[in-house]
Amino acid sequence: MNAYTRRLLSYGKPYFGKAFASSLMAIFVAGGNAAPAYLLKVLVDEVLPSGSGSKKLVGFTLAILGIMFVKGVFQFGQIFLAAFVSNGMIKDLRKDIFDRLIRYNMGFYYRHQLGQVMARFTSDALLLQGIIQSLVSVVSDTLTIIMLLGYIFFVNSRLAVISLVVIPPVIFVITRFSRKIRRLSYQQQDKVGDISAYLQESFSAMKEIKAFVLEENRSKGFDKINEETFVICLKNNRVIASVLPVVEMFNSMAICFVIMYGGYMTVRGEMTGGDLFSFLAALGILFTPIKRLTTVNNYLQQAEGAARRIYEFLDDASFRECDNQGIVDYHHVSGAVDFREVSFSYDGRKEVLKKISFEIQPGEVV
Repeated sequence: MNAYTRRLLSYGKPYFGKAFASSLMAIFVAGGNAAPAYLLKVLVDEVLPSGSGSKKLVGFTLAILGIMFVKGVFQFGQIFLAAFVSNGMIKDLRKDIFDRLIRYNMGFYYRHQLGQVMARFTSDALLLQGIIQSLVSVVSDTLTIIMLLGYIFFVNSRLAVISLVVIPPVIFVITRFSRKIRRLSYQQQDKVGDISAYLQESFSAMKEIKAFVLEENRSKGFDKINEETFVICLKNNRVIASVLPVVEMFNSMAICFVIMYGGYMTVRGEMTGGDLFSFLAALGILFTPIKRLTTVNNYLQQAEGAARRIYEFLDDASFRECDNQGIVDYHHVSGAVDFREVSFSYDGRKEVLKKISFEIQPGEVV
């Protein structure tokens, strides 16, 4: 997590209570996610062999429905509170962006295209909002992983160690791909900003485009930017799409190891059939949140790029804020206005006024 993302998360301080409540609810959600693995062991080892008919099966089924109902209630609260926190954080971020940009001097707007500025409020902010809200799954998925890891070690520690040998390669793959995703996501968001800027320039100058018959010229310019954006998006999506299949392959290898070695232990009487089925169920459920966390990690890399783009604007020290110092309020003005060889530049390099001289007499309109 880079400095830009940490600064972004600091906007969550006013919403700590709701974020904490959402995290507490995630414990019950994680318990509901992990419960089916243990219930399968009970079904295979106790309910089915008992020979007590449908009575135990009905009770077992009602227990599952009750657990899933409780999980659903807490999941609703968790998701709603997370949405409240994410929307509140982005609302505060937008306010800070606007308050800062509205006070920048004109040099900032002379240097940056309006479309790029607007992209910070639209595409970048919306991306960050989606990422923050998706982080709700990180808490419940992490707790689910911890619970299931504890359970599979409880069932059979040797089998658990064998099944988890694939974790280091998975972490290596995720780390390797994350760097590429972060770099390509930043380029992709830049290109989206270029499209916004080009659209703003074109639509605001529509009279001039029509007057000088520049439709074809502007269309070619847009095609170029649009194609560049398409290429960057494809590169980014190709990397993202490559992560899950690789992780899935390692997951399948782990399950195959468990079936072979666990089946051998079951035949030798070292574990029951319920233990084996329960272990396999727990392992299958375990890899589901791991894959989800992989997807969230991909989005997190995009969020870091968006946060970086926003804070690059907010931290630009070359454009001091206009403090309106030195402004004098004249209630009664008399006499003429005389400019003698006035030069002015917004950025200190390119002059927009160069040795301008003119005089305005009282009552004269220029």
